[in-house]
Amino acid sequence: MKKILIAFATLLCASSLFSQIQKGKWLVGGRTNFSSTNQDFPSGEIKQTNFLVGPYLGYFVRDKFALTLNPGLEWQTYQFGTTPKQKYRETELGLGARYYFLEPDARYNIYAEAKYLFGAY
Repeated sequence: MKKILIAFATLLCASSLFSQIQKGKWLVGGRTNFSSTNQDFPSGEIKQTNFLVGPYLGYFVRDKFALTLNPGLEWQTYQFGTTPKQKYRETELGLGARYYFLEPDARYNIYAEAKYLFGAY
């Protein structure tokens, strides 16, 4: 129920915004993710935690078409049974492009996006 309320509130807030997708405008946003998993098996328990933060910045090189820069950081911990906990940190950097299909003055819009991310542990 909590997820439904959060989704509804997000949709309500987003419906009052207007897009600025003309040439020369900036696009700013981001993504975040958190997950935690515990699984029991006959051979032991698996514990895994992930946290991701990824801002992005884009620039409209022409109306309805933006090029984006997508950096990101991800932290992971993993433990199986009594083995020592393993910790990883991944950094990533990517380039992308986003195209909006409807006119810039439309209240809602649909877009397609393609990006290439390169990451290293």
